[in-house]
Amino acid sequence: MNKRRDLSVLFNTACRLIDKNLMTIRKTEVRRIKATLHLAYEREQLQPVLDFLKVNHTNLYRCALMTYGCLLRPHEEIRLLTKGHFKMNNTEIHLDGTENKGGRVRTVFVPDYVREELEPVLNTIGRDDNIFSLNKEPFNNSYFAKQWSREKKKLLSHGLIYPKQTLYSFRHTAAIDVFRRTKDVYMVQKIMGHSSVLVTLKYLRSLGEFNTEELRSVAPVL
Repeated sequence: MNKRRDLSVLFNTACRLIDKNLMTIRKTEVRRIKATLHLAYEREQLQPVLDFLKVNHTNLYRCALMTYGCLLRPHEEIRLLTKGHFKMNNTEIHLDGTENKGGRVRTVFVPDYVREELEPVLNTIGRDDNIFSLNKEPFNNSYFAKQWSREKKKLLSHGLIYPKQTLYSFRHTAAIDVFRRTKDVYMVQKIMGHSSVLVTLKYLRSLGEFNTEELRSVAPVL
């Protein structure tokens, strides 16, 4: 379907240039793309993967840390964060309805381990500067996907991750972590910013892969 979409753009351009309708792509079969589950990290995997990223790719490490600790989406939300999004002495991230997938105003708690990692950056940039590019222009929307693709090969070769584990897997892992502590699906829905509890339940499909841990706080811990 990705190839069909790309070729469709080229054929439409060609149609305009030659002033003819080319039906080649339109006649091809449309197939439904099967959604794939981002496999959550096992507890013993989490810290080694983060340690690897911290040494090898600072921006990707910070993104992964926030995807897990703040339960934000890496490409749509974290990538666009500026210093101005951080409030209350950098303990909260405030997003308006246009800045998150749920379309609602959202306040996100920033765990201490995330705040400590980000504060050296936040203290050196302007209010409107992006926390990754360090200027007003953020990286393009495929930035983290490309960076992860490169580092994933190394992570796989070191045996640190499984093939179906992705950057998004940090968010799935955090959702499972919170559910294990709270036993409350609606709490997970709220902190994930999901519009429906059905979406939240999809995140918990791999719940059986984790050992039960009764921990004190709701926020994901390292």
